[in-house]
Amino acid sequence: MIYSCKKKKYIKEYMPGNKGYIDVKSSQKFIFTEEHKGQSSDNRIPQEIRIEFNISDDQAGILAEEYRTPQAIDGSKATDIFAIITSGKDRKNKIYRSYLIDVKEKISGEHDIEHLIGQWEDSLKHSRCFTIFWSDEGSENIIGVVANEIDYKRIEDCLDLYNDEIKRYNAAPKNIGILKNGVNNIAKKMRLIKMIGDFLNGKVYINGEMMKYNIFCTEYNSETGKNECTISIKL
Repeated sequence: MIYSCKKKKYIKEYMPGNKGYIDVKSSQKFIFTEEHKGQSSDNRIPQEIRIEFNISDDQAGILAEEYRTPQAIDGSKATDIFAIITSGKDRKNKIYRSYLIDVKEKISGEHDIEHLIGQWEDSLKHSRCFTIFWSDEGSENIIGVVANEIDYKRIEDCLDLYNDEIKRYNAAPKNIGILKNGVNNIAKKMRLIKMIGDFLNGKVYINGEMMKYNIFCTEYNSETGKNECTISIKL
């Protein structure tokens, strides 16, 4: 949950009305906390992400946790952290920068990557509901993930496995039944190969656009017993 350092409350506890987000009108810090199970149910290592808004007099911000626009369809995904900063406290026709960041313990395979891309994709749509009347020129959407670990070796092994499967399929003799059953499977594998390859190269394909993503790696703090990192929200 996102905790306000200023008001000493979780943000969902003092959101005005049913907006689902809070307005950030000055530079301040928030803390997002998440717990993951360790080797046993008694061994929980929390993640603590410090969200630092750097706001000047002519700027304003928005912060939410797992924000979904009221127009979203059932089952839509969302990132844990949803933040926007704009140049102008009225925010009308101003440039903006959005931060759509999810928090993971570990990314280790194609299922993790596919789910994360889905969260970014839907959160970009949620963000668009705020920014549709603002200026796109000079504005930016930042997608990212906070993680304790990204298992690149296992991800690369998945890529090699799918490439080998396609090579075996292409080399094997085929009859009509094999062709019919294999085409859809191979098409799926080729889609996964491209998705994994792009991810390993630091980019993802979302809504018809190739986007770079940011990785925020946590570091274990032995004094607090937490995996920590800081994200600076600025324009």
